[in-house]
Amino acid sequence: LVHALDAEIKRTRDKTQRLSLLQRTADVLLDQLGDRDGALLRYRQILEVDRAHAEALAGCARALQQAGRFQELVDIYERQVE
Repeated sequence: LVHALDAEIKRTRDKTQRLSLLQRTADVLLDQLGDRDGALLRYRQILEVDRAHAEALAGCARALQQAGRFQELVDIYERQVE
């Protein structure tokens, strides 16, 4: 599923659809496969385009908390309240 989503991301030119696919891929990686690093990579790709993307910020926070990366988690929380 992740490979199919990644392939679709590469083909998609529409910004909104691309962000949605990145979010879905990140969520699958984190919630179903336990791949925090892969999920964080995609969440960060979303945040490069939309710094305030609420779902990506929340996903980042979940992944960082699970990984015990608390300093980075504080940075995400600060971005959420901006």
